Amino acid sequence: MAVAFTQGTQLGPDDLKITLKDAKGAFVDPYAISYSFYGKGGNRGVSEDYLIGQPYREPVRASEGVYYVGERVSAGFLPGSHYVKWIIKREENSPLEVIGELYFTIYKE
Repeated sequence: MAVAFTQGTQLGPDDLKITLKDAKGAFVDPYAISYSFYGKGGNRGVSEDYLIGQPYREPVRASEGVYYVGERVSAGFLPGSHYVKWIIKREENSPLEVIGELYFTIYKE
């Protein structure tokens, strides 16, 4: 299923979200969680993906172990392919860890 938005869309709990569970399947909250937006290089006619806006943004916590992007899609998102990269720190002394990427498309209205 393709996920697509237009510039100006307010993202909510059913859009770009992630669920965290332990080995037994119980929902868990990490010590820290953040996300960063990236655009695919083809949007700009280059091969390298690029960061959009500030890295390490704070998600909205919907419930234990469930987080989502709760911001508006800005004009910084060119039409084309993008992804949000989810990063956690499991415990205070753990390293940062990429735990997933969610891909989406921005299209013109």
